[in-house]
Amino acid sequence: MVTMAPTFKSIQKISEVEDISYAIQQVFQSSQTSIATHRKQIVILKHIQVRAHELNLESWFNVTFCKLVNKVLVVKRTESVADRVIKLIAGFVLSVSDVLKESQTEDENANKELEVVFEEFIDHLVRHLMKGIDAKDKNVRYRVCQLLGLLMRSLNSIDEDLFELISDCMYQKLFDKEPTVRLQAVHAVACFQADENDSGENSEEGHLNTATERLVFVIQNDSNSEVRRAALLNLEKTPETFLYLLERARDVNPVNRRLVYSRIMKEIGDFRILEYSVREALLTYGLHDRDDSVQKACVQMLSYQWLDTLNGDILELIERLHVTESEIAEHAIKVVLTTRPEYITKMKMNIQVLESLTAESAFLFKVYFTYINEQNMIDKLEELPESLTFSRVLSKYFSTRLKIMERFNANTTEEQAIVDLKEMNFVIDKLLEVSTDYDFSDEIGRRSLLQLLRSTLSSHNLQESSIKLVMRTLSKLSVNERDFCQMVAEIIDDLTSTDTHQKTVAQNENNQEHSKDASGDSFVSAVSDIEDEDIDPETTATKTKERETHTVASEVMLYALQIAQGTLMVTHSNLNENISLMSLIDSLIHPAIKQSENVIRNLGLSCLGLCCLLDKQLAIDSLFLFGLCVTQGVDSIKLTGLKAIFDILSTHGISILDTEGGIDSLSIAKLFYKSLKDFKRPELQAISGEGLFKLFLADIITDDDLFETILLTYFNPSINENETLKQCISFGIPVYAYSSAVHQQRISRVVADTLKRTMKLYDELEDKSKAISLNTILQQLIHWTDPRNVVGISEEEISTSGTHAEFASQLVQAMESMTESKTFVKSCVLALPKLHLTDTKEVALLKQAAQNLREIVLTVEGEGLYKMDIPTVNAINKFYSFVDSLQDEKREEEEQVIEDHDFQSTVE
Repeated sequence: MVTMAPTFKSIQKISEVEDISYAIQQVFQSSQTSIATHRKQIVILKHIQVRAHELNLESWFNVTFCKLVNKVLVVKRTESVADRVIKLIAGFVLSVSDVLKESQTEDENANKELEVVFEEFIDHLVRHLMKGIDAKDKNVRYRVCQLLGLLMRSLNSIDEDLFELISDCMYQKLFDKEPTVRLQAVHAVACFQADENDSGENSEEGHLNTATERLVFVIQNDSNSEVRRAALLNLEKTPETFLYLLERARDVNPVNRRLVYSRIMKEIGDFRILEYSVREALLTYGLHDRDDSVQKACVQMLSYQWLDTLNGDILELIERLHVTESEIAEHAIKVVLTTRPEYITKMKMNIQVLESLTAESAFLFKVYFTYINEQNMIDKLEELPESLTFSRVLSKYFSTRLKIMERFNANTTEEQAIVDLKEMNFVIDKLLEVSTDYDFSDEIGRRSLLQLLRSTLSSHNLQESSIKLVMRTLSKLSVNERDFCQMVAEIIDDLTSTDTHQKTVAQNENNQEHSKDASGDSFVSAVSDIEDEDIDPETTATKTKERETHTVASEVMLYALQIAQGTLMVTHSNLNENISLMSLIDSLIHPAIKQSENVIRNLGLSCLGLCCLLDKQLAIDSLFLFGLCVTQGVDSIKLTGLKAIFDILSTHGISILDTEGGIDSLSIAKLFYKSLKDFKRPELQAISGEGLFKLFLADIITDDDLFETILLTYFNPSINENETLKQCISFGIPVYAYSSAVHQQRISRVVADTLKRTMKLYDELEDKSKAISLNTILQQLIHWTDPRNVVGISEEEISTSGTHAEFASQLVQAMESMTESKTFVKSCVLALPKLHLTDTKEVALLKQAAQNLREIVLTVEGEGLYKMDIPTVNAINKFYSFVDSLQDEKREEEEQVIEDHDFQSTVE
């Protein structure tokens, strides 16, 4: 028997079974030290196999080889020695596979026998490994999947039945309970993608093959981030899989999100093959990501990879971002200019550029101006055209827009006119945005632009966004706010005093003569029939005819209201001190609210809401109208009315409630309650939730019952259908709780009612699988009310906090009303040890809670409702012990105070 390390010469001398076994063992032993010798060991193994074939012992070689493989399978994954042996095995299979591939290309009968030997070896090894695929030992399952994955990469061809066997098993292992096993299964399944594509399975365009579908499922559903990452990196990069890959930009794991920008996009290559909506979402997610590393990866992708793809042409990049529709484009180009400042150095925004602006170049000019202005780049600012020249450029584009409008009005179906008008509006908006911060220290330039904007506002039918920008610029160019408001009032008066509008007003007055109970100063009648508009067909037909009759007048009033809204948004002076704005209320806003068209009425309400922010008495007088809008109006009116109420309360506080002629606070609370519970109107619900949190955070509203409604809404499963509201409350409650100890006390005070009403809601649910468990609710409430989580709180304040003492009392109160429920009582009792109870001053409260808990226990035991388990009993005893210790400490303190007092009296 050979007892030395095998060599090429010694292998030729092998003649016994034991010699073959020993030689293979020596190879496995040598491979554990370093992978540097693997190439030599693989050649030796191949010679051993050939020698075994010559001795008709190839089956013994296969059995011995698999026995040695077994010893590796049980080794933990952290052992690098086992990894080296597995690499040896994979390398040997690869060499065998290469021999088979060569033999298939050669037509030599001499190789046929050896080819069969190699095929039998591979078949024997794979089938042997498949026996351990479902082993109880997780290490065995891990190593089997690891080996099979490496073998699939190594094999050039494989028997079809064997391939089906491996693929089916690997698909099952994608659902293994161990993440490490699933990870190796992903690597193995990734190898099947190309094989299935070659075989023609699901090869139709737009369809994914089975392996790709399984990896997509893993990417979207696996709970382990490393497994999702492996699937992300191994999934084929094809047009059919792009969306599945890029949606990982919203993965919960920051590493996975970063890889989308740093690796996946590089592998995809040219970003232009992606649809606009995908590019928009990708940039929005990346540039707004909360993790800095993800943001940096997105910035690198945008500033270098994408720009380099376009040969550094920033205007083409802007074009690819569809700036006329994009919401992220401005931020994206700012990032590019910040990351690559050489573009700022090269740019020259002179008069020639400004006179030939397109949508893309106008956008670039706006971003460029904003950047150099924020960075205070004096040299670049001085290179810009003078204010008078800028005014003339803007005048040119206004004139061009007017010509396009005339062409558009002549033929409203002409597509080119529509496109040109949209682009010109965009160019004008960008120039107006620049004008708000442009240097108009030159009086001639200032007056020129002031006159231009005033005349344009009067004679041009500008779009709403342009109107708001014009009002912002006019407010800055005007001498003072009063002069600005007077100018706007004159413009509106000129618009509304046309013959067409006068005829319309006269016709409206004739149509409304039958409304005997309509008051000239009241808006109630205008709102009370809002619901009837959708119910009464005759009324609807009449109002439709009325709209057709007064189209021109409606357009004029709508345009005037947009101007008034833009004015009010930039005005800050008190309404009583501004006669021009006061005149608008009677001449424009009140008549608009009385109109039958919802668009005009809605805009009129919005303007009235803005006026209320400038005058407290007007706010008091108008709250009833806004409340009526919320209760009786159509959806758009409801939203406007609710927003107005929140804005008014945020500005004036609750001092405007419970006043003479005003609305009481109870009515407002009921209004908020109903809107927050209106699951049929998710947008109204979301606005209500957001507005309430703003008021609660500012301590404008301090109503416990209303905050309890917020908690109940959060724990209601129906909130899952309203993502906006869910996100608002999920963010708002922790912020509110951790901002003040007073806020935590408010939450603690409503714990009992919240739990009872939540359990009542749970009992009424048909599908209880969507409901939040009681333990989860208790954990969240405990965490929100933990005094240690309050921002800026001191250790002394934490030690004397009575928040969780109140929480404990509330838990016991809840148990008193639900003593019959064993699950409820157990959950509440087990929550008691989790409370942060310290040497609180609320000893009396805890003492009463302990006494009530004893009564609950006596009731349960006395009536034989159920038997409490050991954890529940231990939790109760622990609570008793803590309360008793607090009482003893308090008693000792009292005795010490008495002793000190007696001692002082004796001395005196």
